[in-house]
Amino acid sequence: MEPRFTLDQLVVLESIVRVGTFAGAAKELHRVTSAVSYAVKTLEEALGVELFQRAGRKAALTPAGHIVLESARDVLTRARAVARLGQELADEWEPKLGVVIDGILPLPPVMEALRRFGERGLPTQVRLMVEYLSGVRRRFDQEGAELMLVLDHEGDRQLAARPLPPVEMVLVAHRSHPLHARKRPRDRRLLAAYVELAVADSGTTAPDRMRRLFVGSPQVIELSDFHAKRAALQSGVGFGWLPLHLAKDALESGELRTVGFEEGDRYTFEPQLVHRRDAPLGRAARLFLELLEEESAKGQRRRKKG
Repeated sequence: MEPRFTLDQLVVLESIVRVGTFAGAAKELHRVTSAVSYAVKTLEEALGVELFQRAGRKAALTPAGHIVLESARDVLTRARAVARLGQELADEWEPKLGVVIDGILPLPPVMEALRRFGERGLPTQVRLMVEYLSGVRRRFDQEGAELMLVLDHEGDRQLAARPLPPVEMVLVAHRSHPLHARKRPRDRRLLAAYVELAVADSGTTAPDRMRRLFVGSPQVIELSDFHAKRAALQSGVGFGWLPLHLAKDALESGELRTVGFEEGDRYTFEPQLVHRRDAPLGRAARLFLELLEEESAKGQRRRKKG
């Protein structure tokens, strides 16, 4: 049976779901809203099912729409892989390079790699996207990005992974926090009496081992990123886990102190740099990967000397 739909219609479908509205998808795709509506209508006619519920301003998928969306994403992933393969065979610079990074990771190596990449004057537009925990893989899949820097990577035969320098986490509170007046060691029941600060998972289903970043206090304040979390910790709002590279100066000055958690105040993650096995990396992706690995190694050497 020959398909009666087009890749463009699937692109429109995926965009609507990602941004949430027909108007938003039209803006993202640089089209008028009526053209987006027509693409959906013709796709529904080709498939013989309704994809969206026709109520309200927000685009809500029907049960059939959810099923079609998953298949559409698979098709788009393969189509983008073919496009990248063509660029690779022609040895051309790809027009776009998508990189998704977990915001818990040190940013200086990434920014230095971007600076060096930009100095080359290449015709490649780099899009750097920051997510947290399971949101990194979700964004990587949805955007069809070439690379992702993930805090904790589960084995996947479709993905190739390279190790990045480890990231150490410390459980801290401001030096004036009442936790420090309590006797050590401090268990979960004691910590649960105080406000815990957390960075929200930008995805939906973080692996169980990622829950190490949460003690489990019923009193939780969620923040959008770890820089905001550091500011909240330094203001004495609560206690929480912080990457050592963000906490180091405050720990050395005594502004922040570890809380004396009986299960340990420190935990180390082994981040990975990941790309797809079935989609050869283009020239720009290979160059950025090389620069990033060089800068990560430099950063690790500097931390060891410090």
